[in-house]
Amino acid sequence: MAGTSAPSIGTPLENGKVAVPIDCNKMFAPADVAGIFPTTVTVSTYTERDNACVFKSADGSVAQVSADGDMESALWTDPELNQRDKLYKHIRGLGDEAFFKPSDDGVQVFIKKGDHYCGVVAGINHPKVSGERLTRKLGELCNKFFAAH
Repeated sequence: MAGTSAPSIGTPLENGKVAVPIDCNKMFAPADVAGIFPTTVTVSTYTERDNACVFKSADGSVAQVSADGDMESALWTDPELNQRDKLYKHIRGLGDEAFFKPSDDGVQVFIKKGDHYCGVVAGINHPKVSGERLTRKLGELCNKFFAAH
């Protein structure tokens, strides 16, 4: 898929936006996922992307939140991927429009609010919550990003 490499801050993306720098330690805290992960987590910058943070726990659980990149906007802008109504389930109450896709090993959530996009991809071993509650809690990470921008 085109546009999946890590953008440099200030570099225009395929979707016309500019990569948004996220200071993971200022925007997020381990407490943001306390009701999701079964063990203590750390938050850090996801080194493969300039605009992404990752929550990790000792048991191998992980949740990556990223914003305003080509991957996050692709469900709305890429004609080949713009099949969100077929591939994903709609969820109300997150941003202007939100979709999620559960899988055997986690969940993907993609949210659009105004001209910002955010995505969370998570693989959590024995999460404290599941289903729509898990999706909403992960979506709240995007709401923190939207509130800051």
